[in-house]
Amino acid sequence: MIRLEVFRCAPLSCWLTRESCGDRSETRKPLCATCAVGAQHARGELPTTWPDGAPIELDVREVDRPAPPPVPNASRATTFQRQTRAQRARRAAVSNAVATQPRRGPANARSIAYDGRTVSLSELARLTGIHRGALKHRIEQLGLSAEEAVARGRDTRHLPKRTWPFDGREVGIEELARAAGVTQPTMRYRLYVLGLTPEAAVARKRRAPSSGGAA
Repeated sequence: MIRLEVFRCAPLSCWLTRESCGDRSETRKPLCATCAVGAQHARGELPTTWPDGAPIELDVREVDRPAPPPVPNASRATTFQRQTRAQRARRAAVSNAVATQPRRGPANARSIAYDGRTVSLSELARLTGIHRGALKHRIEQLGLSAEEAVARGRDTRHLPKRTWPFDGREVGIEELARAAGVTQPTMRYRLYVLGLTPEAAVARKRRAPSSGGAA
């Protein structure tokens, strides 16, 4: 709180400080441009009466001190700069780690013997014009050699489907899914990802719908 000396301005019918009165006189505000008291205040004088001899009514008011303007905080700026430098260092470290990782290619891919030489799965696909996924399925899932996988050509419609022993006979993924009451992708997840036997995959309970994901 600060104490301000104010006076009652008769022409404006309000309370003013002497400084504000002088400012209004200098800026030629209405009713203030020709006020003798305002001119005295503008010159730094302290008049006590109006031109007609009436005393100037004075008072002292307590008002809240205005908050000082914010001052730039050097420590905060320094902290921000440190955080920025740390973020840049982390990004640089991640970039360097990614750059130094071995790229996937023939040297890092699985080696396959084909036509008297060793090639990767991607190279075999480029050489034969057969989709890499089809070759991978034939070699890894069906257990065919590279020559047998290539000999089947690009048409995959007549490839033998994989079967599993279940209930005393060989059944496909469709029948296992029907027996378990689940979709084929869910049954594939249980067999290939979870590594369950056909009996365990069929007997596995379905997850509640709210939990999400394959059971």
